[in-house]
Amino acid sequence: MKLEPAGANAALAAELGGQAKLRGLKAWVVGGCVRDWLMGRSAKDMDIVASARCEALAQYCRRKYGARFEAFGSFGTMRCFFPDGSRLDLSNARAEVYAKPAALPVVSPASIQRDLRRRDFTVNAIAASIMPDDLWNLKDPFHGIADIERGELKVLHAKSFVDDPTRMYRACRFAGRFGWKIQPAALAQMRRAVLKKLPALLSRARLRQELWRILEEKAPAPVFRL
Repeated sequence: MKLEPAGANAALAAELGGQAKLRGLKAWVVGGCVRDWLMGRSAKDMDIVASARCEALAQYCRRKYGARFEAFGSFGTMRCFFPDGSRLDLSNARAEVYAKPAALPVVSPASIQRDLRRRDFTVNAIAASIMPDDLWNLKDPFHGIADIERGELKVLHAKSFVDDPTRMYRACRFAGRFGWKIQPAALAQMRRAVLKKLPALLSRARLRQELWRILEEKAPAPVFRL
């Protein structure tokens, strides 16, 4: 299946795909941006995963567009801020291992397939190639497109909410925003995580961030009802 996005983000992504090719890299748009495009929605911010050396793409954005960026070394990620207010997250494809519930993960270089496997929900585990010879071809190993069409949120493995309890807040946020249902198996996993008091293991900063994201929704009330 092939994506057909339009707009400034799509043009920038295709441009960065060309830059990745010049540097011997591969790159994909991933996550919520792909999900929103598939739903016919615009996406203000964008996430791009590179096979390696994502900082080269960040430097290119700074030189050509005057973007400033922040680097998060332990995760191999960079965030670019453009003069027009838009934002681009760049990262290297990685795998994550959680030493204990609610801990920040230990990351290591990985393939795009393993990078998609570490994500929160199947609907966010879709990648669109931005390489010139493969432009907008989709990788959907966990059938996220079908879940978007059904309006159903599924996690990728049974320990998802144990590894990262913030995903429970995200599940409610997406369900409230899109009017989706949470898969019964995922809902049961959420309830078990709550009974084990796993949300209490989150730092105040991480919990506050998730609550602010809920309050920033256009209609936060349905999220809290969940």
